[in-house]
Amino acid sequence: MKTASAMLIALVLLPVSAALAATAEPTSSAMQWVTMIDKGQYAQGYADGSAVFQAGVTEAAFEGTTKLYRETVGSELHRDVEGVSMAGDLANLPAGQYAVVHFHTEFAKKKDAQEVVYLAYQNGLWRVAAYDIK
Repeated sequence: MKTASAMLIALVLLPVSAALAATAEPTSSAMQWVTMIDKGQYAQGYADGSAVFQAGVTEAAFEGTTKLYRETVGSELHRDVEGVSMAGDLANLPAGQYAVVHFHTEFAKKKDAQEVVYLAYQNGLWRVAAYDIK
């Protein structure tokens, strides 16, 4: 009986924890967000984005472009944080408080990729403002 109860609690809590990509720490927010994208949860990734992110792209455009590109590079095999920097101004984004998280990522079809997640500090949380794979 305890096992069934634990499973029910885990199932109830799973959607809540999966939806929390924005945190008070930028590296954690970036990692949770790219993991969400790895799982194909593009609509949730868009919803968790910052106001700057959502103002810059429609949900349909984000989902279509990201899905196509992720199919091109394949599934994520391994990802390491390379570094985090803070900035007040970033090209093509309004002045604000930003963090830039760099990942070295190995995808199935692109072995040596650089992912860059730009986060905006919004209402006490770091939310994705832009995303790039090089």
